[in-house]
Amino acid sequence: MRAGWSMSGKAVVGLLLVAAGAACGGEGSTAPQGSSKTVKGTIAYGGSEVGMLIVSVGTNPAPTCPNDEPEVYKMVNNPGFPYAYMFTNLKGGDYFVYGFYDIDGNAGFPPCPQADDVCGKNATPVLVDDANPTAVIDVTLDLPGCVQ
Repeated sequence: MRAGWSMSGKAVVGLLLVAAGAACGGEGSTAPQGSSKTVKGTIAYGGSEVGMLIVSVGTNPAPTCPNDEPEVYKMVNNPGFPYAYMFTNLKGGDYFVYGFYDIDGNAGFPPCPQADDVCGKNATPVLVDDANPTAVIDVTLDLPGCVQ
């Protein structure tokens, strides 16, 4: 398995992994009151496949799947592109965004990209802190085989 996330099923799956290596969890992270941070942006994809888009948040620059779970994530069935996403109530940190489509539904759970998937990520971290409580990170799914 490779770095990132995916989902099983016959549908094409997309993942956006905004990798924040703090707490592991599913949808909805809990940050201390008064420290709410936001990461938002768009995911672009020029292909014709449809399926599940998985959007996630974390600070790990090179997560390994399935060991490094994102801090928060959500899944969207058959999104339109560009797809606008937003995560709130995050802790401060340097955030990364990852995305991929599971072309043949072989990603498993937790979803991990395979050699036949298409991925994307931001190359440099974006800081979210009290001085910059909102980060905008746009990603294009354009890496065949999820080779980074």
